[in-house]
Amino acid sequence: MSIALESDQTLYVKGGIEEILSICKLSSSKKLQILEQAKEYEEDAYYLLATATRSLAGKKVSIEQPDKLVKLEQDLELKYLLAFRDPIKKEVKQAVAKCHDAKIRLMMITGDTATTAKAIASEIGFFWNRPADHFQRRTN
Repeated sequence: MSIALESDQTLYVKGGIEEILSICKLSSSKKLQILEQAKEYEEDAYYLLATATRSLAGKKVSIEQPDKLVKLEQDLELKYLLAFRDPIKKEVKQAVAKCHDAKIRLMMITGDTATTAKAIASEIGFFWNRPADHFQRRTN
């Protein structure tokens, strides 16, 4: 998602780390280093967001032209990596255990990365007697 502020002639972009890194001007080794650090947070059940910017000085872009903003989403400067963690409600583990006892097949649908989802699932006992690698990522 992008927004341009005409007042400071800057394009601001936010999104998932992999997506943002793919449009930032960083070396491959720096991107890999950031992704490795991100994976550590994801393994601790954090979800992550990245922000980046690009100067629009000298470019004629209006905030009413979002299609032109998307075309400018390249050669960005990475600004922040944000890590968030939602606490698991105390009732969740018990509810998951009751579902397992009742032989109810559970499914987890999330927009998180597979690593974050696995970490959360492990914390709440989602895998029960199955290994964590049973987790599948599905797209559309």
